[in-house]
Amino acid sequence: MRNFFVFALLGFVLLSFYMVNDVNADSKQNPVVLDSEFQIEEFVSGLFVPVNMEFIGDDLLVLEKNTGTVRHIKNNALLDAPVLDVEVSNYGEQGLLGITSIENDVYLFFTEAYHDGGRALENRVYKYSWNGNELVEPILLKRIPGFEREYVGGELVSDLDGKVYAITGENYKIGLLQNHLENESYRHFSAAASKDEKNRLTIFDSFDYLLSCTKISFLHYTTNPFGWQSEQPDLSDNPPELNLFNILGNLDSCIRQFTYENFSNGHWKDTSTIIQIEPEGDYAAIVLQLILRQDICGILKMDLMFMMK
Repeated sequence: MRNFFVFALLGFVLLSFYMVNDVNADSKQNPVVLDSEFQIEEFVSGLFVPVNMEFIGDDLLVLEKNTGTVRHIKNNALLDAPVLDVEVSNYGEQGLLGITSIENDVYLFFTEAYHDGGRALENRVYKYSWNGNELVEPILLKRIPGFEREYVGGELVSDLDGKVYAITGENYKIGLLQNHLENESYRHFSAAASKDEKNRLTIFDSFDYLLSCTKISFLHYTTNPFGWQSEQPDLSDNPPELNLFNILGNLDSCIRQFTYENFSNGHWKDTSTIIQIEPEGDYAAIVLQLILRQDICGILKMDLMFMMK
């Protein structure tokens, strides 16, 4: 009888693996488009772990996370030679991560190492000059400690005033902070700025977030901000998720969020920050909430960022 259950369990695992791979294979040929105004077509191929990109005029620079190379797309074609190759540690979420530009100045955020795949030195932000063919004249602007493999952040953004900001992750720096009582809450329970604490989230809001895991788009709290989106998506048309495997995967994240929000007793703290890189300025602690849109082809992350001074 015991052997029967063992073989039955093994059969279920193999069947599940087959179904997931079959769904993923089919999704590449027949992706599900939730917005009729979107069209999907292949732009370029041949990129290795692309994670970020930046338009400079008519040119497009694309970052390859694990190799530390910046690839150049010109006239809708990927050029063979990279415009820059830096040495990066690429374990977990480390690597060449962030890019932004102001005119011909290009800023990069990456986990620097002595060689690709080597031990991380630290997270660093460099400024380069774009001459149309290469990124040259590197200037080190910021050193950001970070030796963990996950939750390193890495996004760079710039505004119309020429200011550049880096978004760091929390690098697993969680728990009680110095000079605070254990029973104090360190979470920011409001969707508004931290100076306005009247609109606090309640346990009923947490239940709404938890139940959102059964929908195509669901709410998820993250400690690794990787994006900034000022305009938020309209979720009035949010059909139920029909893929059981997606629901089960989503539940893990939503249950964690529910637990953190209501039962952490101050032992969980997101210490992610926004740092003004150029000109150098203050930083702000943040919390971040993602709306994840998931279909059978994968997950598209759309970020909601709430700042705390």
